[in-house]
Amino acid sequence: MNEALYDAFQKTIADDVYVGEAQGHYVIQRINEEDYQLELKYKVQKEYGVSFRLEDFKEVARYLKGGKRAAGTDNDCTMIDGAIFQIEIKRAKSMTHHPVEKQFAGGKQWLNHIFSLVAARDNDVLADVSLPIYHLVIQLGNRRPDLTRNMRVKNDGRHFRTVIRSEDKYVDLSRVMRVLLAKEKCNDVLKIE
Repeated sequence: MNEALYDAFQKTIADDVYVGEAQGHYVIQRINEEDYQLELKYKVQKEYGVSFRLEDFKEVARYLKGGKRAAGTDNDCTMIDGAIFQIEIKRAKSMTHHPVEKQFAGGKQWLNHIFSLVAARDNDVLADVSLPIYHLVIQLGNRRPDLTRNMRVKNDGRHFRTVIRSEDKYVDLSRVMRVLLAKEKCNDVLKIE
C-alpha cells in the first residue's frame, strides 16, 4: 500500500484493530480461536502493509449488536501489501464440504465499507483504492502434503489454498503472497468510487 493510502488508513482507523509496518518489516497477526491459535506473518514488499481481523472492527465499533460475531459472515484475516489477501482458515481433511465463498463475499462488503471511510477523508486517496483481491484458504490438515517446509499454493478455481499442519503455530505467508502476485490471476478487485 502506498504512503498516501497508509496515512489515510492511520488517520481513520483505530490503532488497536490493525497491525501496520513499513517495507522490509514483518506484519504479524495473531489469531486466537477456540479450536486453533495461529500467528500469521509476511514481510512487507510495498511501501507499507497492514493486517486486520474484521471481527476486531466489529467488536470495537460497538454500533452492532452481537460483538465480534455480529452482522453476517466475513473472512478470518485480511492482509494488504500491494494487493488484498482475504484469508479464511479451515480445519478439514477435505475442502469439498467447507464452502468459503460467503465469508469472502461478506469480507469484501466490509472492505468496501472500511475503505470508503478511509477514502472519505481525502478525495485523492480514491484513485489509490483499486487493489486486486486474492482469496486464500489456509487448510489446517493432519500433516503437510510434502516433506519440504515450502507451502504450496493451489488454485481451486474460486480461491487459492495452502495446507499447513494443525500443530503449526507460526505461518510465514511471504512466499505465498509473492507467488500469487507473480503468477496468478486475482479473484476480485476492490474499487472505491
